[in-house]
Amino acid sequence: MNWFYQLFLINTVALANDSNKLISVIVLFRHGARAPTDKLSNQTYQQYFPNGLGELTSKGIEHSYLLGKFLRDRYVATGFLRTPLLPSQVYFRSKANNRCLMSASLVANGMFDVDGRPSGAVVPIYSQEKGDRLLSGTLGCDVELKRINDTCGRQPAPSYTNYQNGLPMPPWFDEHRKEIYGSFVKVENFIIGAGEYHNPDVLRVKSGFLLYTVLNQLKSNWERFASQGALEKNKFIAYSTPFPLLMAVHIPNPVLCQREELNKYLAGKDNLDMCQQLYCEEFYLLKSPYLC
Repeated sequence: MNWFYQLFLINTVALANDSNKLISVIVLFRHGARAPTDKLSNQTYQQYFPNGLGELTSKGIEHSYLLGKFLRDRYVATGFLRTPLLPSQVYFRSKANNRCLMSASLVANGMFDVDGRPSGAVVPIYSQEKGDRLLSGTLGCDVELKRINDTCGRQPAPSYTNYQNGLPMPPWFDEHRKEIYGSFVKVENFIIGAGEYHNPDVLRVKSGFLLYTVLNQLKSNWERFASQGALEKNKFIAYSTPFPLLMAVHIPNPVLCQREELNKYLAGKDNLDMCQQLYCEEFYLLKSPYLC
């Protein structure tokens, strides 16, 4: 089966003499492939996840490090970030669970290791263990579960998750896999407020604070650059998050609204803001980046 990474790059670029100068980068990425977080529907499946429930799988560990190498080629090898690591240039923030923290650490190591091994470079990873409004969202809260139950009559079945984790599936699932996929996507979109169930109010509750924070960081970075002529502190910011929080960035309307507001703030001919969304499979680019 194929594992996918979703990576969002939000850059602020200054224009001078028709040449672009990268000022700052904010990266949002999903944690690596993980084991199921809840109890398994079949205990014999435990053998497939030796690291434990909810933890990164071997693929997740490998791909997180490879994502770091991708970012190294893009931002370290080009000279935007110093090598060896200059801690003041980077800020890594992660949700306070093992899979997100490990993913952030592996990505950072991949960016700054010089010997090609996931050990050595030590990048500080910041997190908030309790009450994290920025990266925790509201998934699984009582109000959220009631909204799903009131509409669907039950919680989503675990079969799709089992399949995504490479577990053996019954014949009926394989026979109706496309239909099940479609139904799962609809349920997921409803939960998140995306796709055909696009709901700005739900997205705002789940991801609004993260988007608000990113927008303010972009504004602050531009202000510092405009006043000082340079930006070195926290010029690269990375967030290691669960997938649902990224959906607000994935939906075109919220992103375009954020860009419109940012453009108003940065109005003029001397700057350009840019957002890129990259889909990676085995860390080869699947689709071309698009500007939004």
